[in-house]
Amino acid sequence: MESEKVLIQLNGENYSRWKFEIEAVLEARDCLDVVSGETTCPQKAWKKRDALVRSIISRSLDDFHHAFIRSCKTSKEMMNCIVRIKEQATVSSKLLVSSEFHAYTWKPGMNVASFIAGLNVIVNKMQSLQIELDDEIIIGKVIQCLPSDFDSFRQSWRLSAPKT
Repeated sequence: MESEKVLIQLNGENYSRWKFEIEAVLEARDCLDVVSGETTCPQKAWKKRDALVRSIISRSLDDFHHAFIRSCKTSKEMMNCIVRIKEQATVSSKLLVSSEFHAYTWKPGMNVASFIAGLNVIVNKMQSLQIELDDEIIIGKVIQCLPSDFDSFRQSWRLSAPKT
C-alpha cells in the first residue's frame, strides 16, 4: 500500500516506465488480471478489485492523460485507452524512435552498463511500436559505439564472431 502513495505519474516522456511500474503495482496487489480482462464483471469481488485498479491508474496520471480516461467505466477500458494513446504505431513515431536508435552514441562519463541501459530504453520503445531488432543489430550497435578504450575488445569480438 505504501508503494502506491508514490506512484510515478505518467507524462509525455515516461510511458514505458509508467507502464512497467503500474503493472508491477497491480501484480503485487493481485489485480493485474482485472486490467488485462482475465477476470470479468459483474462479480462483487471483481467490482471491488476493479475500483482499486481504477484508483491506482487514475492517481498515476497527469492532468493531460487523465482527461482521456474520465469516460472509461472499467480499469480495462482505462488501461486500453492509455495503451492506445501511447503505443500508437504511427509512421512518424516509428521514424522518430528509429532515428533515436541510430543517433544514440557513447557520451563522456558513461560506462558500459549506463550505455546499455540507455540503449535498452530505446529498444523497448521500438518494440512497443512493433519494430523488432535482431540481437545481432543491437550487439552491433553496442560494438560500434564503444569508445577507443575498447578497441582491443572490439577487434577480438569481430575476430570471434561467427561468419554468416
